[in-house]
Amino acid sequence: MKVNTIIRGCVIAFPSTAFIGHSAMVVILAVLLFCGLWELRNNKELIPKNSKIIAFSFFAAFLLAIPNVILDQGRLAALDAPSRYLLCGIVLLLISRQKVNIEDYIHGVMVATVIGFIAYPLYLGYYLDLPRYRGELLGEEVNILSVAYFAFINSLILAYSSLYQANKNNWPIASLSFLLSILSFIIGYMSGSKVMLLCLPVLLVLFILLVGKLRKKYVLGIFSLAIVLAVASVSSIMKSELVERAVQDIEHIDDSKMTSTNLRLNMLKSGWLSFIESPIFGLGYDKRLEFQKSLNEQGEIKLSKKYLKDGKHSMHNEVVNALAKKGLIGLVLVLTLYFTPLWLALKQSTSKTAQNAGVVIMFVGSFILIGFTEAPLMGISTSVYYAINIIFLILSFPRNDTQKAEISS
Repeated sequence: MKVNTIIRGCVIAFPSTAFIGHSAMVVILAVLLFCGLWELRNNKELIPKNSKIIAFSFFAAFLLAIPNVILDQGRLAALDAPSRYLLCGIVLLLISRQKVNIEDYIHGVMVATVIGFIAYPLYLGYYLDLPRYRGELLGEEVNILSVAYFAFINSLILAYSSLYQANKNNWPIASLSFLLSILSFIIGYMSGSKVMLLCLPVLLVLFILLVGKLRKKYVLGIFSLAIVLAVASVSSIMKSELVERAVQDIEHIDDSKMTSTNLRLNMLKSGWLSFIESPIFGLGYDKRLEFQKSLNEQGEIKLSKKYLKDGKHSMHNEVVNALAKKGLIGLVLVLTLYFTPLWLALKQSTSKTAQNAGVVIMFVGSFILIGFTEAPLMGISTSVYYAINIIFLILSFPRNDTQKAEISS
């Protein structure tokens, strides 16, 4: 079997493996590493510039975390996620001569949505009657937040794909993409994670743009159907645990009851005060733990003992989490991971690569939105998910003429 065939299979399979769990994603990463090492024997082509830039941004994530190892007196916890970026950067350089078809990537997201809908809402939610998917799937405890993140991201990618296909007058695929986008949103909101609420405004905008592409005689019918679906969706969502938890959080905002929102507010305050204490390199893990205990004893924050055992706990915000643990260096790390792929996508966006650039914007934009409530870039599973997706998306862009000429020579 050819290497490009194996990599194509990885592109299609990866979104589905993300729903299965961390181990499945690591298997895909290992396969990509093997393919890269196999290709290394005879491949003498130059490494494309785009791949170099993304790989170096991944390497920077690792290098910028080293000061925290020193701060923690040799403890390697600060390298948990950055070490995964380092490995993914190496993998990207090894397979950088391969070409990924953006349609394969979209098809993979579609397949993942179908599998995810069967596994979570239908099997865990309805058949086993497990609220918020609290249980095991294939022998592993379900990571509820990860399921919500992946559903959030897939929903926006498919909604954008629907709009893109509508622009091409490919209405069968546009309709299928939009339907799957809704199913992906259902996967997420049945998890009960309030982060899905951030997805709704973007979906609404994409839906309005999609309707704007319809012929006038179809608009009234589509709007009528949309209203029926909206009423049904709102009725369902209002009865869901997601809304119940959101209402409870609002009722108990900033009081003694430790809701998830109050927890986030306390962690944000703790993170900001930690940054003020050490703005350049942050406090690291060990010192931040002691500092957080001190704040708790002084009554500055209110956290249970569960969050005072280890300084690794997330600040529930990507930027504040980086500032608290790694200071301004951490902020540079996060901005590098966010904006390097966005910059490359926008720089290379043409009429032929509009879909590629749009998917990159949806993917990274989803991570930025999720980053308001969590810190997925530095998660053990979500860092692998982010890096591998960026690898596939960057390899979907065509090489420019200069690179082709250099390779030919």
